[in-house]
Amino acid sequence: MKEIKSGYTRVTEIFQQWDLFGHIDKDILNRKMIIGTHVHEAIDAHYNGLFLPLEENEESYFQSFLRWDEENKYTIKETEKRLYCDDLMITGQSDAFVMDKSGKLILIDFKIFV
Repeated sequence: MKEIKSGYTRVTEIFQQWDLFGHIDKDILNRKMIIGTHVHEAIDAHYNGLFLPLEENEESYFQSFLRWDEENKYTIKETEKRLYCDDLMITGQSDAFVMDKSGKLILIDFKIFV
């Protein structure tokens, strides 16, 4: 993970106060987080013309993404971009900015349901 500018709070930290996953065993949650991270990295690599191998238990999520990508045929403008709001001193990272066939710019947040 890249270094965050000093004084900024990650949006993820803000959301943690609602503890949506408190009922899930911490070990399971950690394993699922690792899978999600690996799949996101593979998606980013794919958009940058690279191949990133995945573990067998991660591959089906990536294949699902590939089917979605093929169906939508968006033009990729940027992936994995950290954004900052200087007014609120918060930061978050987008998964992708894409353009649809009509020229509309769309922010994509890939969700890996594991």
